[in-house]
Amino acid sequence: MLYDAHTHLMSQAVLDQCFSEGLSTVICCATRPQQWEKLSQIHAEKKAVLPAFGIHPWYVENVQESDYEILDSLLTTIPESLLGEIGLDKNKENYDKQLQVFERQLFLTKNTPKAVQIHSVGAWNDIMPMLRKFPDNRYFFHRFNGSLQIMNQLNSFCSAYFGTIVPERLTDIPADKLLLESDSPDGLSFPWNVKDFVKKNALDTVTLSDNLRGYLNGNKTG
Repeated sequence: MLYDAHTHLMSQAVLDQCFSEGLSTVICCATRPQQWEKLSQIHAEKKAVLPAFGIHPWYVENVQESDYEILDSLLTTIPESLLGEIGLDKNKENYDKQLQVFERQLFLTKNTPKAVQIHSVGAWNDIMPMLRKFPDNRYFFHRFNGSLQIMNQLNSFCSAYFGTIVPERLTDIPADKLLLESDSPDGLSFPWNVKDFVKKNALDTVTLSDNLRGYLNGNKTG
């Protein structure tokens, strides 16, 4: 089973082609409130497109209190939904606001743990203490750029999975912690490019499938 665990696609035509190319599941991240309704409609029409709703650290400036209420409602009424892409980015402005928005979103999972998609740039010292407050979530650190020490720390207190589009980083990620991602359209351009990534790097599709089930469902057997 091939899939894409992290995209930003909002084109129904492109998403349809993902499945004609052989992908079974595509996780799509709507990273600001203006995108949430469209993604929920796409998911309603195509259940294999799993929706991730969240506020990306690049888009925190104009967040309103009502946005958290809408986000909470989406995460509750669509049980299979994910939270994300959320996180922190020290290369961007409004870092204090990023911290506030990140923690508020995590708090929405307090009573109902979720699969969460994390963006982290230069912010591990702030991200890890927050994640420790919500250890029952399953976290996917997409395009992981941390050290082996950070990876080991994350694995010590939460269910953590990691992604990369850089072949050289594959040796750093344990096989049972790797998720396939394209980060389309900015990363590998199209989700079906993960097929070439798997082939060129001789990745085990059975293990990759088990990892996705573990991430989505909280266990390895789905």
